Amino acid sequence: MGAIFLIVGVSGLLFIVLALAMKKTTPEASLVALEDRLRVCAICQDEFAESEMVTRKVGEAGYLRYFCDRCVIELYEESRLLHDPRSKD
Repeated sequence: MGAIFLIVGVSGLLFIVLALAMKKTTPEASLVALEDRLRVCAICQDEFAESEMVTRKVGEAGYLRYFCDRCVIELYEESRLLHDPRSKD
């Protein structure tokens, strides 16, 4: 009877140790997860966190393109100057 409790106890302890070991994340795994969230701006090609970028579907296939704030502002300024009637000669 004591042997059964010993076997069940050791098996349970082994299960808990293995479960905790598998759950533990390594610094390399955390870095890979962080890199998964980095995106490249479609204009300047710099990397930014996806949460800091504007995302748009482009074309019929609906490819996602990411744009950083700086490039969006530059495009806005260029467009405003291009379409401003006061800037026409």
